[in-house]
Amino acid sequence: MGEVASERRSDRSFSTLKFQAALGKETEAINILVNLLENQHGVTSLLAVQILVELECKNEKVVSCLLGLLESEQRFIFVHAAKILYQSGNSKDKVVQRFLLMLDNEDSVTRIGAAQILVQLGNTGEQVISSLVSLLGDENFHVRSNAVSELGQLGSTGKQVISRLVDLLNDENSTVRFITAEALGRLGNADPEVVNHLLPLLVDTNSSLRSSVAEALGRLGNASSEVVNRLRPLLIDQSSSVRSSAAEALIRLGTVDSEVVNVLLSLLQDESSFVRFPAAEVLGRLAKTSDTIRTNVVQWVEQHPNDDQIGSAIDCLWSIVVE
Repeated sequence: MGEVASERRSDRSFSTLKFQAALGKETEAINILVNLLENQHGVTSLLAVQILVELECKNEKVVSCLLGLLESEQRFIFVHAAKILYQSGNSKDKVVQRFLLMLDNEDSVTRIGAAQILVQLGNTGEQVISSLVSLLGDENFHVRSNAVSELGQLGSTGKQVISRLVDLLNDENSTVRFITAEALGRLGNADPEVVNHLLPLLVDTNSSLRSSVAEALGRLGNASSEVVNRLRPLLIDQSSSVRSSAAEALIRLGTVDSEVVNVLLSLLQDESSFVRFPAAEVLGRLAKTSDTIRTNVVQWVEQHPNDDQIGSAIDCLWSIVVE
């Protein structure tokens, strides 16, 4: 009860400060908030930071206090302060350097967090990219896979980045290989070297990796006969998610035939809704572009009962087809 009462008092106090600022007593309110920042008292500091942002306060004393918070041992405090400083345009270099240093921390969780924050800040500078690339060789596979994801989010398509990612397709850890294939698909570099390194992974023993590689090949848009011929066997893969990814990849590459459509129809009966609904959506789109496919879809729906397992997928399909 005491903690709740204290939180309520804090809320009222901060509301009062905002009210004072609105009445023209901004300097007085800011001085109180800065004092709270200097004390660095957990949540109180965070609330003070948030209010200063609302007041769009950028005076030197406030900036100095926020820079001080970058050294706080409380992660949520220094992360919030960093984002505010960066987004407001104040001391961007100092903020970036703070997190670049954290990439060398002995704690793997800290290294992962620093990489994520650098990407959230939206900094695509050469130093940041280079530091993230260096993490691709980290001994911890969680750090490696996270660095891959962050580079993918940044849209880094430089030769060095792509080359290192291609190397990671042979990583000893299947999670790293899986995430790397996803990232390469998102980055859209259809260089023959990338495609040639992805193709062998279509027969990997890990079904998640096979699915990820098929999806990546579809995104890359290389519709060569070799790619299409290597994807086709996956239409009868034992994993429904792999069959789904292969079918969608072939469609992306412009290969739409009865075999692909039949695979998608069969996926409507899959036990997983994560397989059924994407299949229904793809079939719905295809039915709008082809009378033949539309007829096949309608006939299939009419021949199958609207039971609990496939009913919702069929409902979704109907709504798309009849629009």
